[in-house]
Amino acid sequence: MPDSSKKPAGSEMSMETRLLLAFGLMGLVLFASQYFLPKPAPPPQKKAEPVEVQVKVAGAEEQSAAPKAPAAAPAKAAAPAQPSPERIVAEKEETHILETSVYRIVFSNRGAVIRSWVLKKYRDSNGSPVELVNAVAAPKAGWAYSYVFPREKPAKDLNTALFAVSQPDPLTVEFRYDDGATRALKRFRFEQDRYRGQFLSEVASQGRPIEHHLAWRGGFGDRTVHNPTGVQKTVYYDAAKQKLVEEGVHSPDKGPITTSGAFHFAGIEDTYFAAVALPRGESGIEFTAWSDPVAETQGGEEKPHAGVSLGGRALNEWTFFVGPKDTDILRSTDRKLETMIDWGWFWFIAKPLF
Repeated sequence: MPDSSKKPAGSEMSMETRLLLAFGLMGLVLFASQYFLPKPAPPPQKKAEPVEVQVKVAGAEEQSAAPKAPAAAPAKAAAPAQPSPERIVAEKEETHILETSVYRIVFSNRGAVIRSWVLKKYRDSNGSPVELVNAVAAPKAGWAYSYVFPREKPAKDLNTALFAVSQPDPLTVEFRYDDGATRALKRFRFEQDRYRGQFLSEVASQGRPIEHHLAWRGGFGDRTVHNPTGVQKTVYYDAAKQKLVEEGVHSPDKGPITTSGAFHFAGIEDTYFAAVALPRGESGIEFTAWSDPVAETQGGEEKPHAGVSLGGRALNEWTFFVGPKDTDILRSTDRKLETMIDWGWFWFIAKPLF
């Protein structure tokens, strides 16, 4: 009988064949999984930080190359260092009143001028407080402390400009104007019980300082006296010659008379009152005497009236005296002011007696 435990040859794979087949199947599975199984998420890349740095650098280059919004922020931050010129202009014409124990003064912001200067403790022939400004003459000769430009004129007519007004304290009034091309400042500072104060004026146009005068024209003083134009004079005290120089109303008939020098004071006067400037340290000042044909009353006959303008610098600064030619008051302000009192021919008797 044949032996049943023996199997025919080839009926069973050898071990070597099985191993080869197993490796082949494993390779097939691995190969197929690359196409049919989902790819796992990539792990975090360690080189992310260098990429971020590169992005920042690229962004900075783009900001410097093109005016994008992020580049505008630094420009805005730097703008306050060089601000554009700010306009300082009033919207409308206004008057401002300042009072001390001796003055009542009405200012106008149109031209930063004085329209009324009243001495509260002195009466005119009509019994009213003395008014020193001739309002009738103003339309033709200008208001007190109006501008005169003897040489170069600014781009803006400052006598018509609307100044912004401020009062840093009750006894100071300040006028400022700046339209981007022309800039001007006037400052008046008073003392409560005295006939004096401090004045400053500065003008520039297109960035250049402009020399100018401040004028008081069309007459001065008490117009209720007999022949008021006959007693009005312009005056200055020549410090070098120690001499008072007066110009009558008819002296500048043929045109303004201009002189300059180290004047101790200079201004305008009548018999009883004066308005003068005292430059600091007797510094040089220009003085111009005017004669303006204006009426004494509204619609009246025109007659020559004395006028003066003072200054000559882009920055004019002085102490002013506006008040009575009273010996004690003049002496307490400045002893040289006493020379304005006319004692007459017999001064050597009248002055000691007075």
